[in-house]
Amino acid sequence: FQEETCRLFGCSDVLVPLACSYIRWIALMTPFNMVGMTGMFAVRLDGHPRFAMTMNCSMTFANIVLDWVLIFPCHMGLEGAAIATCTAFGLGNIPLLWFLFTQTRTVHLCRIKLTRTSLALTARNLLYQMKIGASGFIGEAAIACIMIVGNYVFIHWLGEDGVAAYSVGCYCLPIVFMLGNAIVQSIQPVISFAYGQNNLARLSETRRVAITVALVCGLIGLAVIGVGGDIITSVFLPSDCGAYVICSEGLPYFSFAFLFIAINIVIIGYLQSIEAVKRATVYTILRGFVFSITAFVFLPMLLGKDGLWLALPVAEALTLLVIFLDYFRARK
Repeated sequence: FQEETCRLFGCSDVLVPLACSYIRWIALMTPFNMVGMTGMFAVRLDGHPRFAMTMNCSMTFANIVLDWVLIFPCHMGLEGAAIATCTAFGLGNIPLLWFLFTQTRTVHLCRIKLTRTSLALTARNLLYQMKIGASGFIGEAAIACIMIVGNYVFIHWLGEDGVAAYSVGCYCLPIVFMLGNAIVQSIQPVISFAYGQNNLARLSETRRVAITVALVCGLIGLAVIGVGGDIITSVFLPSDCGAYVICSEGLPYFSFAFLFIAINIVIIGYLQSIEAVKRATVYTILRGFVFSITAFVFLPMLLGKDGLWLALPVAEALTLLVIFLDYFRARK
């Protein structure tokens, strides 16, 4: 359903052929991506963060090299970029699976027993994991929601140049999201263990450090994107196109979202780790769907094209405000 998917994401007639040439290959990467994400997490939990980092860097470097080869010397365009990504992740799964099967010390792949009791316990554990991980899943889905809604709104107000400009912001957005996610994945084992021990002092200290790091990352992202908007835009777009002007003017507004995103993700990840599932899920739904969709719809009506870029910062700021109000209410 290549064309249907592109239409769903807000593609215009001009962009559909290009998007389809990319999506038909990038779809093949899905199983490799799933194995890579879960496998890397298992390797880190097993006590081998260096191996996980080496594999991540190797796949990224291979992707960059293959991108250049297939796009420029081979003249394969967007299709070449998708093939490069798919190949890099596919090859990277080979040593990862070898490590999981043969080298892990405490986290192992185990055969599920086919007895009724064992299957019932496995199903119970899976449902419990899904319950705790619901906010994480919704958080990932929220990124897709923000991109889809943004595509529709930008193309409605500013046409294809607007979508091209917004795509630059969408390239910057996952970087901040991944920084927050990296902090969460780093602290989750520590927090879960301290929570199980009822070690409130360690919980408080870990939470403080994580939020501080998230705040610093957000400030750096705000400064880099806000001040260097023209430079970042020039990496993606030529200076003589309409999208360049839209993006260079809008990125400084968009960058305010980075100040709040990392903090929100870390707080939600912390709540997830101490089994505060309902609060984590509610906050995720608010930031990813309720506030963001509402802001994308109404802010452009009030502020024009500046409202398009301010929609995400406003949604993230409102989420953080709700989190703080709920926290102080609970303290009282």
